[in-house]
Amino acid sequence: MKRVIFVVVLFLLSFQVFSIGLATSKIEILNYVPGTSQTMGFQVMGTSSDVDIQVSQGPLNNVEVTELNEQNKFHVTFNFDETFIEPGDYILAVTVKEKPNLLSGGGMKALTSVSKRIKMRVHSYEKDVQISLSTPKINKGFPLPATLNVQSVGYPDIDSVGGTISIFDKEGNLLESITTEKKPLPSLSSVSFSHTFQTQNLQKGTYFATAEVTYDGKKENTTSNFLIGDLDLSLVKYSNKLNRGYNNFNATVENNWGNPVGNIYAKLFFSEKEVLHTPTISLPAWEQGILRGIINIDLEPGKHSAILRLFFEGNQKDENITLEILEQTATQVSLPKLNKPSTLYFPYLAVLGAIVMILILFFIWKGGMFNNDNKKEI
Repeated sequence: MKRVIFVVVLFLLSFQVFSIGLATSKIEILNYVPGTSQTMGFQVMGTSSDVDIQVSQGPLNNVEVTELNEQNKFHVTFNFDETFIEPGDYILAVTVKEKPNLLSGGGMKALTSVSKRIKMRVHSYEKDVQISLSTPKINKGFPLPATLNVQSVGYPDIDSVGGTISIFDKEGNLLESITTEKKPLPSLSSVSFSHTFQTQNLQKGTYFATAEVTYDGKKENTTSNFLIGDLDLSLVKYSNKLNRGYNNFNATVENNWGNPVGNIYAKLFFSEKEVLHTPTISLPAWEQGILRGIINIDLEPGKHSAILRLFFEGNQKDENITLEILEQTATQVSLPKLNKPSTLYFPYLAVLGAIVMILILFFIWKGGMFNNDNKKEI
């Protein structure tokens, strides 16, 4: 028994787990441009072992990897030749694996590896663009700045690009339209067109804008919504089903103004009788928030009309709402969900398990010695 315990303990103590890491500069997308190259730097961390470096190069024919230097750094150069590659996104990967190595004490070391995935984008071989139109929310009485951005997503240069920007009310009635200047657009670059619409006389509400871009005989269209706001608070949703007895009541409200609004609270009335007064909150520009309170319902089950009165910055407005009263049910308590353990904890769990096993074997051994001592006394 002693020999078995010694072997098990020696095995557990000689087995170590380390985690290797791989750091690199943040590159969202590797843009494939024929006839060019792009180099990325990497650094290996968390290991003193020798490593193998492997590159999954996808459709590329030529990838160069430097040796690991004294700072555990290396570089990978992706060479983009003139070979035709179908347009689209491709996933490349750089993987670092530890080589087998004995620890100084003669123990074994678990081999680990780490990979970095890199997205490479092959663009269109024809003239092509992606466009976006920005129209921010504004306060009533202010002008509207609109920005049209055109991004080339093809390898050929575009000789001339321009367009029109128009704004409409929510019924689709044209309010104003302008034509931009024309500009050249080099391969994979972008240009912007800006204009300020004089919207000071428009009332608060929802509006939209459109843009049509023309480039070397082709067209693209896009739309964008915008809001003209004023000092106002709107009811988004509320607790419309309540049990008889005590309930939590929530009302989500939205600030329809481009400035912060404070001193926001609500009162709830049944037949002109106030049954709820919520605490006060504040809201940043254009943001939503929740008014909360506890209400005691003594009405009969069924649907009942009520008034939710909203207060904000010295103003008030009434919202007619309908509440459905239900028979009182037993209070339900939701148990919190347990998060799945992170894989980062597995080495620690392994060590903890090893300690538990050692203790179990120790007590088994002690129990055996105790029985042997008793036999000798008999």
